[in-house]
Amino acid sequence: MSIVTAGLLGAVIFARHGDRNEFFQDPLTYNPSNTVLTPLGTVEENFLGEFLQATYINNSSSNAIDGLDFPVADLDQLLVRADAAGEGVTIVSSTMALLSGLFPPTPAFNITLANGTTVVGALGGNQFIPVETVEPDLDISLNSFTSCPNFDAHTLAFYGSPQFAAEAQTAQPFLDTLEPFLDGRSINFTNMFNIFDFVNVNNIHNATFHDELPATFVEQAYGFANFHENGVFSDVSPSGIGNVAFRTILPSVFSSLTRIANASDPLKLALNGISYKPFISFFNLTAASVDGQPLFGIVDYASALSLELHDNADASGASDPVLTFQFKNGTSDTEFHPVSLGVFNDSTSVPLSTFINTLSPFAINNTAQWCQASRSPPIDQYLPYSMATRPEKPVSDVNRHSELYLDTIVFEVQGTLFKIPHSGLSGDATALATRFLLTDSADGDASGSSDANPIRLDAYITVFDFTSFVKAVGPPSGQEQLNLSLDEWMSVLKLAKLWNLADTRQRANSQAERIMSKSTPLEKILLGRKHGVIQWIKNGYKAIACREGGLTPEEKESLDLETRYALLELRDRVWAWTVANYPYSSDAAASSCKATFTDWEVAMLQIFADELRDGPLC
Repeated sequence: MSIVTAGLLGAVIFARHGDRNEFFQDPLTYNPSNTVLTPLGTVEENFLGEFLQATYINNSSSNAIDGLDFPVADLDQLLVRADAAGEGVTIVSSTMALLSGLFPPTPAFNITLANGTTVVGALGGNQFIPVETVEPDLDISLNSFTSCPNFDAHTLAFYGSPQFAAEAQTAQPFLDTLEPFLDGRSINFTNMFNIFDFVNVNNIHNATFHDELPATFVEQAYGFANFHENGVFSDVSPSGIGNVAFRTILPSVFSSLTRIANASDPLKLALNGISYKPFISFFNLTAASVDGQPLFGIVDYASALSLELHDNADASGASDPVLTFQFKNGTSDTEFHPVSLGVFNDSTSVPLSTFINTLSPFAINNTAQWCQASRSPPIDQYLPYSMATRPEKPVSDVNRHSELYLDTIVFEVQGTLFKIPHSGLSGDATALATRFLLTDSADGDASGSSDANPIRLDAYITVFDFTSFVKAVGPPSGQEQLNLSLDEWMSVLKLAKLWNLADTRQRANSQAERIMSKSTPLEKILLGRKHGVIQWIKNGYKAIACREGGLTPEEKESLDLETRYALLELRDRVWAWTVANYPYSSDAAASSCKATFTDWEVAMLQIFADELRDGPLC
């Protein structure tokens, strides 16, 4: 279907960040490490901004947005958001660099003061256009695939699929050849994105690596990573959890397009800085293609997807605006390409109402819906090829003792072997052990049955983690439980979450809280920061704020100046309230402070805003 369009009302644009340093993601949960934008990345994003300016703002462009102010931006016409989650400030910095190309410094950005002096903005008139940072603890729309158990289960299901096993087998000879270049990184196919990212980043920035790596290896790694990421961030159904990366973005798309279509609303351009993942989900959700070739996989740095909203110039006089779709794959791609959407019969243009009505059933509109969508079904439905029920083996005529003949499983963690019993353990440990697949290898040796063929756990599980876990679940029923430290219980909690072991997770939480209940306020703050437990930090702050005495010498020495000042502000606010309510007894005020001061959450979030923003409660 083709619809003739007239003037361009505006556009909703999605832009991937620019070149960055290496970026590690947990292959099971996609929990990320930090990374930073490189100077090359700023140049790529600036180029993209200049390209978008030439396309949508330049008066000579046939596709310029009607009424968009330039060279000085009208902030009411712009909505700029950037994912501030997994990759730290990389996407935010990329969006700022893009804006510097879209609205470059201009002497027109000036102000005349009362004394008649004209002042041009800093750096030759740089406009410093505001960017709304979208943090998943407040808004999951741009990064909805972490802390989502159903998505983790979807990932496990993909890893357990025949297609994944076949691709892993195809990739293995290449990965074996590539391994010497990977500096000890796991070559398990589940780790394929991290393998590609390491190769790609070093091929760009490490001259020795670039010179020694065979010419086709980057392309091969990219091909296998595309298969891997496309399987994780897509789904067989538009409403599937695999498409969650874009399903949570849909409401903001609908809102922005509706605003642009409204003549009384000044919005003209909505710009969203994102990672590569929502691109994959959008391509899958809409069955997108360019020139008959399906779009899928990892888009290049500084790629852009544009949803353009046009006046409807249909001769029938219909007023419904019309959408067209454009895609540009990175800096090397010099132009936009029209995108056809299979969900709309491969049309390159779609009425706005049709677009919204067709896709709105798949939208996740708020945190409550996201929480519902992210709830995890029983993990047994999603066991991957490396974590399934152990097949039964024929029993010989020799009798085995009912209590003292123990099966064992051999694990390798960071180059260290563990041999643990398969039976006779506490409930969760036995349940876990039965989930590891003991498949026969070519020589007949079963995975996990010997030192020569252990079950290898991925690199993000440390020796300390696994040792702590075995200590916690290892004693057979009726035997004395070992005393574990807080660090050990936090490692147990990490693996219990990873493997969905509810009883162990509850026990680890309980033991950690027991230890923390005996801790000093300073220990609560420091340990809360170390382990990322917001509630411990809050409890420490609350205890210091309520007591009669101020900061102790140890607290002054251990806490940074900013925290000390913030605690003084919290104490002033709390004690102003408590003394007003208990004016005759400081003891009564102190003892009643924690229980009766009702504005704790508000006060602490205002004073410690950056540190205490907690995640959505699901």
